[in-house]
Amino acid sequence: MKVCSGRFLFLGMFILWAFTAYGKTEILDGNNGLSSSVVTDVVKDRKGFMWIGTNNGLNSYNGYVFARPYRELADLPVSRLLYDRDRNIIWVGTHKGLYKVDPDNGKVYTIGNSTDWTKNHVTALIPQPDSGGVYVAYRGGEIGLISQDNTPRLITRLPADSGKTNLFVRSMCNAVDGGIYYCVFQTRGYVFHLNVHTKKISIVKIGKTHAPTWLKNYGDTILIGTGEHGVQMWHRSLSENITPAAVKNLNNGKRGEAAILVDGALMIQYEQGMLVDVRLGTGELTNIGNGNPEGGKIGYNSLFCDEGGVIWAGTNSGVYKISNEQRLFGRLLDDAQRATMRSIIEDKRGDIYAASYSGLYHFDVIHKNWKHYAYLDAQQTIPARLFDLLDDGNYIYAACSDGGVPFCRFNKTTRLFETELYDKEFIRNISRAVALYKDKKGRIWLGSNNGLVLYDSSRRSLSLQVDKPFNAGDCIVRDIKEARGQDAFWVATDKGVMLVDEDRGVLFHLNKDTNPELSVNDIFSLYEDSTGALWLSTNGGGINIISSDKKSVRHLGKKDGLSNDIVYGLLQQDNGFMWISTSNGLSCYQPLMNTFYNFYVTDGLIHNEFNQQSFLKTSDGKMYFGGVKGLHVFYPDSLMAKQKRNSVSLFISPVSTWNNETGSFATMNDITGKGELIELASPNASLVLNLGLTDYSDPMNNSFSYRVKGLLNEWMPLTLPPVLRLGGIPYGRYTVEIRGMNARGTPADNLIHFDLLVKRPFYKTWWFYLLIFFFIVFVIYIFFYMRYRNLKSLQQLRVQIASDLHDEVGGMLTRITIFSDSVLTDDHAPAVKKGKLEKIAILSREATSSMSDILWTIDARNDYSVTLAERMRGYMEDMLLPAGVELMFDISASSQKHHRLPAKVRQQLYMIFKEAVHNLLKHANATKAKLIYHFDGTHFLLRVENDGVDQEAASSLSGQGLKNMQMRAQKIGARISVTSINGTFIIAVEN
Repeated sequence: MKVCSGRFLFLGMFILWAFTAYGKTEILDGNNGLSSSVVTDVVKDRKGFMWIGTNNGLNSYNGYVFARPYRELADLPVSRLLYDRDRNIIWVGTHKGLYKVDPDNGKVYTIGNSTDWTKNHVTALIPQPDSGGVYVAYRGGEIGLISQDNTPRLITRLPADSGKTNLFVRSMCNAVDGGIYYCVFQTRGYVFHLNVHTKKISIVKIGKTHAPTWLKNYGDTILIGTGEHGVQMWHRSLSENITPAAVKNLNNGKRGEAAILVDGALMIQYEQGMLVDVRLGTGELTNIGNGNPEGGKIGYNSLFCDEGGVIWAGTNSGVYKISNEQRLFGRLLDDAQRATMRSIIEDKRGDIYAASYSGLYHFDVIHKNWKHYAYLDAQQTIPARLFDLLDDGNYIYAACSDGGVPFCRFNKTTRLFETELYDKEFIRNISRAVALYKDKKGRIWLGSNNGLVLYDSSRRSLSLQVDKPFNAGDCIVRDIKEARGQDAFWVATDKGVMLVDEDRGVLFHLNKDTNPELSVNDIFSLYEDSTGALWLSTNGGGINIISSDKKSVRHLGKKDGLSNDIVYGLLQQDNGFMWISTSNGLSCYQPLMNTFYNFYVTDGLIHNEFNQQSFLKTSDGKMYFGGVKGLHVFYPDSLMAKQKRNSVSLFISPVSTWNNETGSFATMNDITGKGELIELASPNASLVLNLGLTDYSDPMNNSFSYRVKGLLNEWMPLTLPPVLRLGGIPYGRYTVEIRGMNARGTPADNLIHFDLLVKRPFYKTWWFYLLIFFFIVFVIYIFFYMRYRNLKSLQQLRVQIASDLHDEVGGMLTRITIFSDSVLTDDHAPAVKKGKLEKIAILSREATSSMSDILWTIDARNDYSVTLAERMRGYMEDMLLPAGVELMFDISASSQKHHRLPAKVRQQLYMIFKEAVHNLLKHANATKAKLIYHFDGTHFLLRVENDGVDQEAASSLSGQGLKNMQMRAQKIGARISVTSINGTFIIAVEN
């Protein structure tokens, strides 16, 4: 197990770290989203997250937002944190026991159960070396060992004090022999050593009046924090106090609250927030301050130093983040009144002249001193603002405003400003000048708020070039530079960049609307390098580099590592490095590596904001950059030699997905950004990623960008705080890439990338379309099949009706015709005629009945079970009662309901029933008959019973009659049976 600490080796070593570099302090508390301002401990995991324990839960922090990712620890007071870097495990001691957090899978493990000693308040926590377990102390006096598999084992329990109050361990540290050193609450003069194997406890005397409150071990030395004697150093092997005299003097009467080693140098936190750097080798002490930028004293609970040198102090007033602040730059005029600097130039003697809002500053290279010369307006009351300077031998010409004139000069001999250079009638249209240029003919050009202005000393005139062939237009001219190898000059304006020739006019003009195009139209300054490429600093568009053939433009901006997109000035070193002043920091661009290195106030800048025209490279290679509070001066080679780039990594919080269709969030803890596949259910789903960098020194100047390959191949910048939200992405598979860069311009070592699959809904997939196609084909097929079947059924019905009419009615009508003819032609006796006429009447009634039956069977209004039951009852009564047959009916109640009965079934059942009744009447001498009919909506039973069975009746049904019935039963999928039992003849049909 590795913890964030230095290694204190032995007394007398020389400490090289300069703690005076620390100075920028930021307070993070409840106002920033921390769950409580009482912070007990701070650690950092290997992914890059800061973990902060408070008296109201465990918080994570990515440099921008706080979160409480674990519900189990959201509200528990946290007393101690311990991080196992090898296993990426966070041990969390709380007022209700010990927990183990696995950030990789987002799980929290509870140690012990609710009834044993492991549920007590955790007071101390240290690693068990090389095992993955931890030693833990509890408020009840218990000291236990928690193994890597979360199994607790009690080592010992401290006895009660005088039998009343349990003693408990306040702090522990590891011993060289594998044991434990610990100090006990309200115990003076002693530190204890516990042999974890034998459970033997020995006493280490440290001084009768010393009340130890915390312990830290570094090498062979124990640091002991005490209540009244500061921080003591105890040599374990020699068993003696080795505290240096300088520390002893500082300790007197002070409470030592925390200590930490940073690159081998000891930092001690004393009571009331006083932070001291102890240089042990020399005995020198440096008071870094009380660590509270808002004033007042604070109490520290813990100190932690991350790999970037940022110190995190847990206090009762939040987390105090103390960042490294170096003094890499020389500062000039930073205490001068209104020292907002503009142009800086060097004359032939080597003197430096700097324009400002309060006049002219002059550095005499011989006397090595600065002098200030104010140029007042006509009333001699308001200092004129000087913008640009031009050296012309005995004079320094200045472009200015707010002084009543746009143009003046400074006499080097008399040290006076001269304004009577031109007639005042020429300045009616010129209110301000910001740029100066001397051409090869010795003439001076001014860049004004209305365009180009030419100064003619012989005529004492200022002429606005509005009617000339080289008119640059009605624009603000911000900079004018000579064009290499041409009798022309470059003009930077708020409408693009122009190449101007006095005789031929504007030879070349680029802006945002031309091809090639600039990033913006407003150009602050320009620089033509030795290759002929033109570098433009812009107002919000970063740097534009126009190729030497003027056919292409390359853009460099914040997304590439530049500190800010508002760029004021450019200076190039002999090695090709380009130094760039911006509105938020100073950048160094290395073209061959295409990388930036950025500098801010934490590196010694007076202020992060620079100014237009305020830059100079002297003859000896020294660089000057002016800003809103003075001048910065440095030698770039020596400054870059001091820089050491720390490694930076990019990380993501657990990834969240949102589905608009279901209205729900889902969290994925296992996304590392190393090529995983993330699936979104549809374009309506969105993906949310919170990003961070392991460098916490200046997170608000970090930069992040992303691209979605296959959809958006250009890198797109992210605003701060860096949250990437991907939604509304069309169906398909894409690769998402994210990159990060710290405030210094150092890119992250890793690139977060993962595949994103946006699924098509099933109703928009090819197989669904194919299924719909087959379904439509099937529906069409069914439609035509049903139509064909209906037509066929109709044809069959017509055939059936014709057949029935032919069989049932046609024969009867033929017989009626025969009998009728016979009555008409034959001369019979009246009695014979009467018999024939009666026969004709009977056949007519039978034909009418048959016709009625046929019409009844095809009428759809009769497709109900109750209709069939009524029809059969009526038929039996009409046919059998006149014959003297006694009738009985067993028709179930369900059969009398309006259960729908298919026409085909109804027809065939009725025809079978008629055949049975016909045979009963014709062949049986029946005196009794019974009809049984049951139908429940699915199953039916039709049964006809009669007595008076004879051999002729039985034989009649064994022949053609039974075959007809069986044929009709098969058509409707029914079974038919004919039986004779004890003189009762039974015909039954059922399905």
